[in-house]
Amino acid sequence: MANRVLLGNFNGDYKVRISRPGFDVMDANLNNNQLSFTSDSPEIGRIVQRGMINLVPAGYDDISDVTVNFGVTYAEIPIVLAFVNNNGKYLCINTLTSDWQDNGWPDCGVIVTTTSCTFTVHYGGSKPVSYFVIGNTI
Repeated sequence: MANRVLLGNFNGDYKVRISRPGFDVMDANLNNNQLSFTSDSPEIGRIVQRGMINLVPAGYDDISDVTVNFGVTYAEIPIVLAFVNNNGKYLCINTLTSDWQDNGWPDCGVIVTTTSCTFTVHYGGSKPVSYFVIGNTI
């Protein structure tokens, strides 16, 4: 089985590298198609899109979806960081569901594809959501 994750010294520099399945992360000759992530890329952590939306369900037990189109198609699903403002507290929305209600209902969620992300809220009041799309390459 190949070593796939490196966090530390690599050829005299400290790096983070993650190889794709079947490739040894310690191989200095790996190209970007053989790596899932490398801190060598100047694009790492670059915010390529950001915005704010408002999720407003029609009623107490309704579901509201808002889809944001990226305007481009990414080679891989990008990282989307999203935060909902819940009475002045910013809570991170993870993929599919974030349950921060005591009643067991998943209140907010996000589903990400290579072309868009869809935010969902189930019941409750208006939910302002700030989101950031992070990509390495387009």
